[in-house]
Amino acid sequence: LAAGDQNTLVLDFGSIQQGSAVPGMNFNIFNLESTALYTAGLDFDSFVSSGHTSILTTDLAAFGSLSAGSNDGFLAMLDTSSIGSFSASYFLSFSDQNLPGATSLTGMTLTLLGSVVAVPEPSTVCLALIGLLLLAFRRSLVRRSLAALRLASIEHRGD
Repeated sequence: LAAGDQNTLVLDFGSIQQGSAVPGMNFNIFNLESTALYTAGLDFDSFVSSGHTSILTTDLAAFGSLSAGSNDGFLAMLDTSSIGSFSASYFLSFSDQNLPGATSLTGMTLTLLGSVVAVPEPSTVCLALIGLLLLAFRRSLVRRSLAALRLASIEHRGD
């Protein structure tokens, strides 16, 4: 993600089949430089999580003194072993680096979303294919019947 002053970030994994390997989603926390040579280092002090945090996880870890203009990368992950729709929120707390006059900063909310859907069983797929074949066969019979009726109508007019 590009650097920008944001207080919320939503990462949506979409719908994933159960048991699938899902690549993680990378995200970064930036210490934006507001005034050259006068921007304090950024401390990521803590985070509080809620929701389905055992399914939607992250490797967040506190850090201190992230230099102005720098960033630190993290990874969000979705566990696909359980079926359902999942949501997790992480509220991140920041402050200026521990210097005299350091202040607490606005926090950030990270929201993770994802759905895990069942994998269709082979018998279900087979039944669906048989149903489609039967519909195609029925349509073919109807077309033949209509063609025979038209032919009979043409022959009847010719008599």
